[in-house]
Amino acid sequence: MIYRTRANRAYCKELKIRLSGPALGRPRKTTVENAAELKVQKKLARQDELDRIPVEGKFGNAKRKGTLDRIMAKLAHTSESVINIGLIVLNLDTWLREVLLALHQEFQNFGSWLGRVLRAFWGSLFSGQSSMRIPSHQS
Repeated sequence: MIYRTRANRAYCKELKIRLSGPALGRPRKTTVENAAELKVQKKLARQDELDRIPVEGKFGNAKRKGTLDRIMAKLAHTSESVINIGLIVLNLDTWLREVLLALHQEFQNFGSWLGRVLRAFWGSLFSGQSSMRIPSHQS
């Protein structure tokens, strides 16, 4: 978190980093001349808040699920390593979930096709029909 001190604001301005949040000092009075500008600033601040929601949610998830809230390392570079490993594990978990979901859906499609084939086979055996029509496999 970057505190909005004068020094930090000057540093961010020098690097062309836009900080969102209220300006220092008394809020500007709304007049006819600056009403449109204040409306644009308010809309931009709201969009910044909306952009931060998913990022903060991922950090909350990493703390809750990825055990980033229980880092016990003493040294800075050790803590960084633990954090990086935790984020890698979360990414692998997400990737594995997507792969397993895709496999599950593929096997459901295959199982549905196999069921139609078996029903056609058993139906032809007990109905006395000599020719069996096997349904085509659709992905």
